[in-house]
This record gives sequence, structure tokens and C-alpha cells, in this order.
Amino acid sequence: MATIRKLSVQRAPGVVLRLQKGKRANHLFLDIHSNGIRTREFLRLYLVGDENADRETLLKAEQIRTTRLQQLHARRYGIQPIDYQWQKDFTRYFADLARSRGGNWKTTLSHIRTAFPSQQSFADINESWIRHFISYLRKRELHINSITIYAEILKTALNVAVREHVIPRNPFEDIDAPRRKRTQRTFLTIEELQQLANAECSKPEIKRMFLFACFTGLRISDIRRLTWGMVRNDGLHITQKKTGDYNNIPLAEQAQSILGSQPCSEDLASQTPVFLLPISNEMVNRHLKKWARNAGIQKKVTTHVARHTFATLLMTADTNLYTIQHLMGHRDIRITQIYTKMLHRQKVEAVAKMPTLTT
Repeated sequence: MATIRKLSVQRAPGVVLRLQKGKRANHLFLDIHSNGIRTREFLRLYLVGDENADRETLLKAEQIRTTRLQQLHARRYGIQPIDYQWQKDFTRYFADLARSRGGNWKTTLSHIRTAFPSQQSFADINESWIRHFISYLRKRELHINSITIYAEILKTALNVAVREHVIPRNPFEDIDAPRRKRTQRTFLTIEELQQLANAECSKPEIKRMFLFACFTGLRISDIRRLTWGMVRNDGLHITQKKTGDYNNIPLAEQAQSILGSQPCSEDLASQTPVFLLPISNEMVNRHLKKWARNAGIQKKVTTHVARHTFATLLMTADTNLYTIQHLMGHRDIRITQIYTKMLHRQKVEAVAKMPTLTT
């Protein structure tokens, strides 16, 4: 009968975060078990009784504990331990990511630099830091959907850092992040556009820009970057600032009429802007509001209303969703589908206004 040899099982290494009470503050240390040997590593981190400060201290201690445990497991199984880069400049790292991404990444970077003017290393990025950033965005009175976008971009950047072994885990995982709210998108009917076209505007260039956007769907960020060199016989050739995606938009006859003829020579076309607008979008929207009021339109008209108007005009012309998606430059067709719901709501309202029969 074969004998069964009893195998000795080596205990897995362990790292436990412990507290040692002191007279003025409580010391944090690591209780480390490896290869039958028990050692202690004092972290020079202290709990002082302040809830916010102690929370950050515990998060830093947990980061060190996680790193030590991974190092022990790596040695045990002969794996090259990962050397995490806690002191790496987070702001610069985020800026490098933003350079190859859309405009929202650059806006998020701007907010990070405003909220945290000093250099931020990855060791600083914890739950408390993230909550402070979201709180800063809310205090700026931004729309909840904008806050959600910037928070999602931050989370994505930290996920990239995890994949690149800069940090072991994403601290955003434990955060209850803000969620988007569905908002009713404002658009203009062709009759309302006609009212605007007939009404006087104190800034003719803003009027020209808005009407052009209604027939091309361009965002204000792309309108500002539009030069005559991007206007060709087969339409507009533009790389969208928000997504970084290239798009070719054919020009309808009405859009060509609004655009007019090129006022400069070909060698200057790439440097000559199509529209000369006020520096701030806030100023542009202020003039749009006055113009809409003069036209007798009660809706809140902003630069982005032109983009919604373009989409709904295409929908009412029975253009298929796939074509609208590409003309708008949407990456996800679900965004384009929102306009079908908008038009359905308009149909419901129209039917509700029908006269009733008397009995």
C-alpha cells in the first residue's frame, strides 16, 4: 500500500496595520509575518484625534500596507515586485493624458490646478482628496452633468494609473460619485429660426454665427477654431475639440449662403477665422438672449441650442439616425437617440392641443 507523505504548508505572509497608543498621539505600525519571522515597521504616522486628518493618515498607512503585502507575495513566488510610483507628479501625469484627449480633459485639468495649486503627487490622491475636488466643483455652481463628466474623467485617469502600475488601486472605487441628470434639451423650430433671421441683433457677427451653427451642428468651441482653410468645396473639414475626432460636414445651401465668400487669399486662409466673436461664451450668450427676446422667442437661447436645432431639423427631415450621428460627431448613437425622444415629446404636446368634439 502506497504511503502518503504529509506535506508541510508554509503560512502565507501577512501584513496587519496596528495602533500603539501614546501620550499625545497614537502611532501606526505594520505587524509583518513572513517565513515564520515576525517584525514591526513603524510608519511615523500618527492619529491625533482630528477626524479629517486621521482619515487621510489611515489612507496613507493602508497604501503602505498594501505595497508591503504585495512585495512579500512577490518575493515568496519569485515574482519581480512592482515598484509603485507614489511620488510621481499626478498633475503632470494627468496633463500628459489630457494632451491626447478631448476638451473636457483639458477643462478637468484646469479645475484640478485651480483646486490644488501646489504640486500633487499620487501619494496625495486619496478619498479625501477626491471628495474635496468634487466639493470644489459644486461650489463653482457648475451643472451637475458637468460635475459628473469631470469626476468620471478623474476616475478614468486613475484607472489608467492602476493599469500602468503607478498605483496599486483606484481610490475612486470607494467614492459615491455624482450622477448625471436627464435634462430637457432646448431646440428651435424652423418657424422660430425664421423669426430670429428676421429680427435685428446688436451683434451681426453673433447672429451670423448662430444661424450657421443651426445648419451645421458645430459646437461653439469648434466655431471659434473654424478658419477659412477648413472650408472646402465638399464642406467643412474639422477636428472636433471635444472628442479629438475628425469630421467632414457637407454644407447645405442655407449654410453656404450664411457663410458667404472667402474674404482672404488662399495663403492666409488657414490663419483667418471665419467668425470674430467676443472672447467669452458668457458674453455671446448674453447677446443671444437679447436677440431672442427681440424676436419674440421665450425659450432660453444659448450657443448649444444651435446644435440641438441642427439635430432636430435633420430628424424632422426623416434623416436616419446613423447619418445624424456622423454629422453630429457622436461616438455613441445613444446620444443621438435622445433627439428622437425630444421630437416624440413635441408630437405628444401637439396632439394634446387638438380640439375636442362637443356631445
